[in-house]
This record gives sequence, C-alpha cells and structure tokens, in this order.
Amino acid sequence: MISRRSFSKALAVAPAIGAAASWAQDDYPQKPIRLLVGLAPGGIADITARFIAPRLGEILGRPVVVENRTGAGGAIATRAVAASAPDGYTLLMAFDGTHVTLPAANPGIGFEPIGDFAMIGKVVDAPVLITSHPSFPARDFGEFIALSRSMIGSGSGSRVYDYGTAGVASTGHLTMELLKQRVGIYAVHIPYRGGGDARAQVLGRQIPLMLAAVPTTSGDIRAGILKGLAVTSAHRSPVLPGVPTMAELGY
Repeated sequence: MISRRSFSKALAVAPAIGAAASWAQDDYPQKPIRLLVGLAPGGIADITARFIAPRLGEILGRPVVVENRTGAGGAIATRAVAASAPDGYTLLMAFDGTHVTLPAANPGIGFEPIGDFAMIGKVVDAPVLITSHPSFPARDFGEFIALSRSMIGSGSGSRVYDYGTAGVASTGHLTMELLKQRVGIYAVHIPYRGGGDARAQVLGRQIPLMLAAVPTTSGDIRAGILKGLAVTSAHRSPVLPGVPTMAELGY
C-alpha cells in the first residue's frame, strides 16, 4: 500500500515584507494586479489562477491579470515574485512544487519558501490522476502494473513506458517514482513546463501516460478522449466517480 496520499495544492502568495501593510491601506489597489503562474497554460495552477482572477478583480475593483512565466518547475516565476516590490501588486499562484519539493530538492533555488512570501490563502486541493490515451492497453492502474511487469525481461528492452508530468519534482513526478520503487516497475520520466503541455502530448500519442492533478484532464476523461487509470486520494473523485483509487487497486 502507498501510505502517503499525493495531492496538488495551490495557494496565492505575495512578497512578504510590507505586503500586509499595503493591503491594509484604504486606497489599495490603485492599478491592475499581476498573478504569476510558474507553469504552462492548461494545468491546475493555470486553471485555478484563471478561475479566481476575475472574481478577485471584482472584489478589489481592479483587473487581476494572469501571467504565465514558465521554467524550472515554477522556480522562475517564484523568484520573480520574491524579488518584486512588496506592494501587493504582484501575486504568485504557488503550489506544492514551488514551496515544498523544489526548495527541498535544491536549497540554493534562490528564494525562501516561507520567509520571502506572505501567504494569502489556499484555494484548491486536488489528488493526482494517472491518465492515458484510450489506445493504451491497460484499463486501470492495476492492469498497467501487470503489463509493465510482463514486459520487463521479455525482449522489449528495459525502457517500458514514458510518462509525462508538470516538471521535475512535481507531485506527479514524485508519485510515480515512489510507485516505481514500491511495485517494481520501470518507466521514464518526461518533464514538461506544465500539466497542460503533458496533456497535449498524451492527446497526440507522443507519450502514453501522464500524472497531474485531477482538473488537468478530468474534462477529457468525461468526454472519452482520455482514460483515467487511478487517483491517489483515499476516495474516488466526485468529478470522476468511475476512476478507481490506488487503494482500491491494492497500491
């Protein structure tokens, strides 16, 4: 059994020093606000940012403009926000990668995940979804494991399947690497600039599998153009009730 559930979390943050004081001023805001996203369009961070931006703009009375600044698994956008003026006009759609896994994997990443930011609030919490193209022979994650094990040593070579994620040290990446260790399979990680880019590659059959938060591909699965193999939550996702959990499948 995989004892630790894997989730993608997103929260809005701003530069720490002076941000709270800026928001407390009666005349804030006086100009548009930027909301930086460190991953490509189409993934959970981007989807969430574009969902909350117009509503936040209505509340504040000023436009909130989403800006995708991709690269380094979200670190480029995160560094940009950390270095920006602490005036409340530059926000970051942070996620577990920017504030947990990337700093842990690279202490010299160029920002302090706690000290350099003021946390505004968590806005989404979603399990990881393992997605494949409909042509992929496995119907669920259990069949994928069995298929992968049968191919190892069968003359097909050690490179069994590629899988895509939102980037190195993303939740999807760490989830699959943990599974590989636990269940004894082999798969090659292909990192992208966001879950949306990985989704495009699965849709185009350049790669057979991807791991990303549920909202990234849930619409495609409901439409029948992609296939959900498993979710990492303890219970089935209410938006994808037909997709089993890893716990149900014995992992």
